This record gives sequence, structure tokens and C-alpha cells, in this order.
Amino acid sequence: MPGSSNLQAAPNGARPYPKRTPFRIAFTEFLARYGHRGVYESYFRHPRWRESPDYLFDTIRGLMNRDLESLHQHQTSSANRALATLRERLPFWLLPLVKRLIQDAHAETNLREAARSALVALMEPQRRLLMQLSVNWRCRGLIDDAEAIFELSLPELRQIIEGTIGTEGIRNRLTDRRTQLRRWLETDAQAVFVKQTGQPAHTFDEKHAITPEGDWIEGMAVGTGRARGRARILRSPEEGVRLEPGEVLVAPSTDPSWTPLFLKAGGLIMETGGYLSHGAIVAREFGIPAVVHLPGILEQLKTGDEVEVDGCLGRIRRVRSEFQQPARAPDW
Repeated sequence: MPGSSNLQAAPNGARPYPKRTPFRIAFTEFLARYGHRGVYESYFRHPRWRESPDYLFDTIRGLMNRDLESLHQHQTSSANRALATLRERLPFWLLPLVKRLIQDAHAETNLREAARSALVALMEPQRRLLMQLSVNWRCRGLIDDAEAIFELSLPELRQIIEGTIGTEGIRNRLTDRRTQLRRWLETDAQAVFVKQTGQPAHTFDEKHAITPEGDWIEGMAVGTGRARGRARILRSPEEGVRLEPGEVLVAPSTDPSWTPLFLKAGGLIMETGGYLSHGAIVAREFGIPAVVHLPGILEQLKTGDEVEVDGCLGRIRRVRSEFQQPARAPDW
């Protein structure tokens, strides 16, 4: 049958699908260019997209029902409102300078991301080397599992290769580090934030907890506007497939691997962060209401709570506990 060589048989008698679809071609090209990147890519232990593209597939699936054109229009209108505010409040002779600063900020942001991508690209072959060493050392009995090699420092790896650290020394170090990691995981992180006065800020526990009636809780305003919708507690970007469009993303913090989730989030609440944190910058870029520096908020809120985010005044409140109705669109 003509063209049948381009079709791949599907299981259970299902209709075969082409091997070279536009999506497959585009996805392969994307991996060829950006496959060296990954979730928490600054750490050698985390796989790259080229190794494990599941995160990308989940991200694409999550965005299929998102109206990206509407989001783009919202971003444009938010930027225009901000520029209009600047024109009203700044003297006319200062506006060209501000416009130039905005252009420089966009250019430098792109350069920063390009530099990060280049650095991570240099790390990818080193990760492959570490993984190969891990296989070799497991066969020799130096380590017990593949992840153990990532608990050793680079100078230690060199000493092991040179033979200056024996098997007993390696095992003792791994035991000590795993014990220390377990202690860290069992310890509640303390919020550290110093005001201009030099005095430490109050932690969340020292404030009153959010009540079901909806007391406002003060944080730091980093994204303008107000939004109201269901809270979605996420502790890692891999959980982002559960985020529904319009829901309020509640996270400990974010880095570039969280960015696709901002295309769906109606608002942002972060436990940590400041004006120049990743979440704050991306929220402003996308025009998402955002409030950060709310230590302990992940324990105070639950997924399904209806929350309101005031990105102008820097405060949030729980309107209703475990709200079960569909999420409402943000009040942009």
C-alpha cells in the first residue's frame, strides 16, 4: 500500500499512526536544541529532558486547553496599563530613559537565560560521565546504589579515582551525609527575613493563622492585580499536571522549571521570595497577581480552598475552606 512505510502499527488493532508527524519532528528538534535542560537542572543528580521527557509531555498536555492568545492579550494590556501609569507619574523628559531601561532589562534577561542554558549544556556530559562512573563503582562494590555518587563532592570523586580514599572511607562519608540529610528533612526551615530596621521579620507562626472566615494575611506584593480561585498546593514542578487553568498556584518557591505553570495559574502565592525572585519576575511578566514571603502558608492552606490574592496590597485570604466548585477566572 503506498505510503504504508510511514505508518507504525498500533497495539490491539488500533489505527496506525505516522512515524513522522509535525509534532514528532518539532519535538525532536526541540530536544536537539534544549534537551540538555531539565527540572532542577543546576544539580547533577536530576535527569535532563533528553533522558526523561515526561515532564515536557505533561506540560504540553496541560497547556492544550489553555487559551494562549487570551493570555498574550492580557500580558499586552497589563504592560500598556503599567506604561500609562508611568506616563502619568513621571516627567516627560524621563520617559525616554525609562523606555531604554525597560528594553535593556528585556535584553539582559534573555542574555542571562542564554548563559544559564550554556552552563547547563556544559554540565550534561559531566552528568553522563558520573552516571558511567556510578555503574563501574557499583560493580566494584564501592557504592551501593546509582544515586550515591551524587552525594560525593567533585574533589572526593577525583580522590576516589586516584585511590586516596578507600572503600571504607567512601561508605563512612555516604553514611554521614545520608544521616545529615535525614536530619535536615526532619527539621522545619526557619523563615529568615530582615527588614530595613535590622530586626528579623515575624514568622508566619507568630501571626494569627488564616481563619475559615478569611482574615487577610500580609505578605509582599510582587505582582499587580487581584485574583480569586481554587488553591493548588504544589511542592515541585513535576506535580504541575494537576494545576487547572485559573487556579491559584501555591508553592514554596519557583525556578525556571516552574515557568510553564504560569501559563495556567490565575494567581501566585509563594512561601519565600522577594521582588527579584524568579516567581516575582515571571508573575509580573505574565501579569499574574502574586504575593510572596508567607512562611508556613503551605501548611495553612489546602488544595481546594478558595483564596483571594491581592497583588496590589500584598495580602491573601482564604474565602472558603476546600471550595469544591470550578475555579473562577482571575479578576484581571
